[in-house]
Amino acid sequence: MRKIITYPDGRLREKSAAVDSFDDPLKNLAGELREIVSATNAMGVSAPQIGVFQRVIAVQREKGGILVLANPVISKEEGIVTDKEGCLSMPGFYIDLPRPARVTVTGFTVDGMECRYHATGYFARAAAHEIDHLDGILMWDHLEQEQRETAISSYLKLSLKH
Repeated sequence: MRKIITYPDGRLREKSAAVDSFDDPLKNLAGELREIVSATNAMGVSAPQIGVFQRVIAVQREKGGILVLANPVISKEEGIVTDKEGCLSMPGFYIDLPRPARVTVTGFTVDGMECRYHATGYFARAAAHEIDHLDGILMWDHLEQEQRETAISSYLKLSLKH
């Protein structure tokens, strides 16, 4: 299992390329992402967090199981819910963050089949969070500048203690 890239590593800001080949390497990547979600009990993980800059995410589904999507896009958002959010790339750090209460996510399975999911609750939050990673967006980027600076400073102090 590859190591999770942690902040302040600049690779977390890189944009990921679209998946254009639904082959064995993609299936292997999907398996690795599922393994990370299971092993860490995380809500999700994205390929760029392990140094693979392809548009692939894995998220825990509310009804169980881990969903892996290639080229995911949020096509619809409804409502806003503020809740605690963490990130494997910022271990041990959590912030209150507004996210859509419900999202519709479209993408492709690792076999290249187009799919659509209607997500609510933590499934919606995880999908939005992991899709952000594909564009180099970190969770605190959604905060106002002063709050963002405070959050980054708090995380860096926390990370120095560990």
